[in-house]
Amino acid sequence: DDEARSVARALARSPDLPPVRVSGVASGLVDPDRLTAMVVGLCDSTAWWGGSEPIDIVVEERDGIVVDVSRKGEGPGPEAAPALVDDPATGRGKVLPYLVRRLAEALGGSLTCHGEDGIRFRLTLPGA
Repeated sequence: DDEARSVARALARSPDLPPVRVSGVASGLVDPDRLTAMVVGLCDSTAWWGGSEPIDIVVEERDGIVVDVSRKGEGPGPEAAPALVDDPATGRGKVLPYLVRRLAEALGGSLTCHGEDGIRFRLTLPGA
C-alpha cells in the first residue's frame, strides 16, 4: 500500500474538510502514520484558505518523498505565506503548519509555504 492511498483514506474520514483529490505514488519511503498525520494537519490548515475549490495533494518520489498540499483561491499572499510555517502565532491562529515543519525537520526534511493563487505547502522527507 502506498502513502498516497493511506493519506486519502485518512482524509475521507474527516467531515470538516472540503473535497480532497490525491494523486501520485510513493511507497516504503517514510513512516505512513507520521506522513498521514502531517498531511492531514496541512489539509486542515489549507481548508482555511481558498474558496470552494478542493484541496489537491500530489505525492512524488524524489530522493525521498515530496508532498504538495494546495488549494486555489484566496491565499495568504506571497509575502505572508512563509510565516505560516515559521511562526505559530501567524495564519488565522493555525499552529499546525509550524508543528508539521518542526516534525519534518526532526525527520531530516522541510516544509515551505507559498501563497500565489491560493496556498501551497510543500513537505519534503528523506527516504528510509
